[in-house]
Amino acid sequence: MGKVKSHQKLPTEWNEREVLRDKGQFWTPSWVAEAMVAYLVENTDLIFDPATGRGAFFEALLKLNKKSISFFGTDIDPEVLADTIYNKENCFVEKRDFIKNPPQRKFKAIVANPPYIRHHRIDDETKLILKKLSTTITGGTIDGRAGYHIYFLIQALNLVEKDGRLAFIMPADTCEGKFAKNLWKWISEKFCIEAVITFDGKATPFPNVDTNAIVFLISICPFSL
Repeated sequence: MGKVKSHQKLPTEWNEREVLRDKGQFWTPSWVAEAMVAYLVENTDLIFDPATGRGAFFEALLKLNKKSISFFGTDIDPEVLADTIYNKENCFVEKRDFIKNPPQRKFKAIVANPPYIRHHRIDDETKLILKKLSTTITGGTIDGRAGYHIYFLIQALNLVEKDGRLAFIMPADTCEGKFAKNLWKWISEKFCIEAVITFDGKATPFPNVDTNAIVFLISICPFSL
C-alpha cells in the first residue's frame, strides 16, 4: 500500500496499475487517515510514518490542528517526498528504506499504509533479508508467502516505545494468509490489539482494488514490558 490524497484516482490502464503494484503504492483516503491519526495524538509529541508517500497522514495531523505534535516520515521514493505538503514547520521527511535501514530509535506513535507488495513480486535477495528480520524480531518463522507489508508491520511494532501506539491499514491477508497464525500469536503475546476495523463493501477505502482493507490499532501491553 502507500498513501495519497483522496482526490487522486487509481489508473485504469493495466500497465499503469502494474507500476503501482510493483511499488506497492495504493493510496490512503483522507477520511481513513484522519481517524487513524486521531487514535495516536494523545501522549505524544511526534508521529512517525515509515511509508509516508504524498502525506495523507501528515495532512490528517494538520487537519486535527495538533501544532504541538511534529511529524517524521520516511519513504524510498524521492518523487513523493518532494511534494509541497512537506514544506511546513514541524515536518521532517527523508529518503530511507524502512526495512533495510530503519531509524535507530523508538516512537510513541507510528502510523502507516505500508507498501502492499505480494511475495511473488519480491526478489530472492530481499526475501532473505525479510526472513532474517522476522526471525530476529519475533523469534520464530513467518511463512515465505507473506507480502512486504507484513514485514513493515513487524518492523514497526518493534519500534513502538513504552506506552506507545500503532495504527496500520493493511490488506485482509494479514489475518488470512498461511503466515497469519504465527504472526498473530507473536503480536497477541507482546501487544494489546485495541481494535480491528473492517469496511463494508460500499465503503471500501480502495475501490476497484482486489483486496479488502483492515485497520489495526495496537498498543504496548504493560505485561509485555
